[in-house]
Amino acid sequence: MEATTTSQCLNCGAGLVGVYCAECGQKAGHVNPTLHELLHELWHEVAHVDGKVFVTARHLLSRPGFLTLEYFAGRRAQYVRPLRLYLIFSVIYFGAMQLVPAGAGDRSGFNVTFNPSANATAADFQKQLESSGFKSQQEAKEATNQALLHYIPQAFFILVPFFALLVWLVTRRSGLNYPQHLYFALHVHAAAFAISAISQVAWFLPNAAAADWLRALGVLWMVCYVVLAFKRVYRTTVVGALWRTAVVGPIYMIAILATAITIGLGWLALRSGGLH
Repeated sequence: MEATTTSQCLNCGAGLVGVYCAECGQKAGHVNPTLHELLHELWHEVAHVDGKVFVTARHLLSRPGFLTLEYFAGRRAQYVRPLRLYLIFSVIYFGAMQLVPAGAGDRSGFNVTFNPSANATAADFQKQLESSGFKSQQEAKEATNQALLHYIPQAFFILVPFFALLVWLVTRRSGLNYPQHLYFALHVHAAAFAISAISQVAWFLPNAAAADWLRALGVLWMVCYVVLAFKRVYRTTVVGALWRTAVVGPIYMIAILATAITIGLGWLALRSGGLH
């Protein structure tokens, strides 16, 4: 026996007006759909989700600040939400970092080195490494870099709100509240992760000079992106956007560096009792 849709929501019992329940949001449909209906709905869901991601990503990268203004205006249904967009591109970026060729990490942003203290011999340093469970300095460095790649994404859940706070401080006359600055921060970070993920292609170039140029272009792209986003969202001049970027950028970079150092030292303290 086939059960069909009714005038009431099968989930909460509320009266239906249209395809979706106004109370719980469930879509009306057959309890026992035909194969054709099942395939049609599957295609619709996949195409809808993927299409939304692609449309959102296109606007994110090509029109700095546009998505933030769309969110402020309440036009949200056709775009991926800011937090989800941030998570998507952060996962893509840190996943891309895992694909970086061996040895490239020596020139990457997340990279640490170990050096013996002034009064320690090479033998003393080697003993310290071995007592901490490392066979060599290279092994200790690679393990710490992996720890950074593991914990830095979690640290950004604190860093992003801090970035929004910095933005609020330099745009206090904008009339926007902190949650709105946080939407701006999420969109900027999503774009930064996307641009950084694209820049990881540089590690696969055989020419080191060309790779350095590509990474430099990625950094320039991110800086220009933030300036244009400031200009569009906060309706300021180019000069106004530039000085705000010049204030927020260095402070935020210092905060990221300090966070990375804290994570690295904390991990080493737990792992080895302290390596210097």
